[in-house]
Amino acid sequence: MREKIGEVTLHLTINNQPLKSGKHTICIRVQHKNANRYYSTHCEMSKSEWKRFEKSPDSDHPAMTTYRTFLEAIKSLVRDNAFSFSNLSQATNRSRGNHIQEILLEHTLQLRRDGKHNTADMYNNLYVCVNEFLKGKPTPITSFGPDTCRSFVRWLTDKRHNNPTTVAIKMRNLTAVMNRAIEAKMITRNPMSGIRKPQPRRRDLSISPESLKKILSVGPSDLPDDSYFWLLHWRALYYGNGMNARDLLRIKRSDVRDGEIVFTRHKTEESSGKKVHVALIHQLYEALEPISKGKRLLLPYLEGIKENSMEEHARIRQVVKNINMHMRAVTAILRIPEKVTTYTARHCFATVLQQKNVSIEFISNALGHSSIKTTQNYLDGYTNEQRVKNARLLTPQ
Repeated sequence: MREKIGEVTLHLTINNQPLKSGKHTICIRVQHKNANRYYSTHCEMSKSEWKRFEKSPDSDHPAMTTYRTFLEAIKSLVRDNAFSFSNLSQATNRSRGNHIQEILLEHTLQLRRDGKHNTADMYNNLYVCVNEFLKGKPTPITSFGPDTCRSFVRWLTDKRHNNPTTVAIKMRNLTAVMNRAIEAKMITRNPMSGIRKPQPRRRDLSISPESLKKILSVGPSDLPDDSYFWLLHWRALYYGNGMNARDLLRIKRSDVRDGEIVFTRHKTEESSGKKVHVALIHQLYEALEPISKGKRLLLPYLEGIKENSMEEHARIRQVVKNINMHMRAVTAILRIPEKVTTYTARHCFATVLQQKNVSIEFISNALGHSSIKTTQNYLDGYTNEQRVKNARLLTPQ
């Protein structure tokens, strides 16, 4: 889409440099007397989506709304013989649009539109923190320099009492936002560059073999009915290659074939599309059979709900909450000291296989990781039992 108004040319275009998501930023390019300025629409599309959009623009799309705003502003400024990039920014309220808070909100909305609600939750939390740090004062992204970034990191630790892992995640996400701003030509340098990042804590999310044995062997007569029902969900996650709860709830009946469950992880759907094969052993079957009440899906919770919708996101969160709540009751009854959540099932699956000397290549494939390096970081080296066993080899028998 391109229009010429006097000496000003307005062009809605796509940034050729892809984002990490594989999508591209949609920008407005304004040319006046051989000078160009780029303005982000805060919208993202894949190349194929852009081709369809370019052929048949959706007038209600946010990118088109922004384009029309610029078009009317340019027409008015040219008519009054008052066009300048400075006046255009003022007329389109672009200074407001380039506020760090506004950029974070727009990115959160884009993630929602893409159905990436877990990631959107993280960026929304970052927005809340940044806005609180700035005391609600709209701040241009150009003013959010290295010194401000360092102060923000200190504030997260000292005032918000965030642990190093949480701070590291927020810094990573803020870095990604700044990189997008560079691509949209809002800033020329990432202010997060060179800032020392706190080292994330290595969290051992697995549990002892004794605790795991209790969870896997306890019978229905030893627990309240509700707690045992939700314990079966945890066992299904554990025996199902430590799959994520979202993936378990999305398993279709058609995914079960030839004694296996075959699915693509939601997390790596776009990046690798790698298939995960789960052997339907009798322990997994026994965990699934009493809770497998779905029609199209194996479990009933997402039946009739649109994929990647906010309704689906909310339902998954509620199911995870139910599992975690009842696992707290189970661990209390069984006198298990460790905290056990849905994510613990994944770490237990990986750790148990590691302790049995299963190759890291197999564990990585079973977890659906895109690289062995991810699995190595995930397992965090060797277990205490392995270190003790190997240390005893030092003493001659």
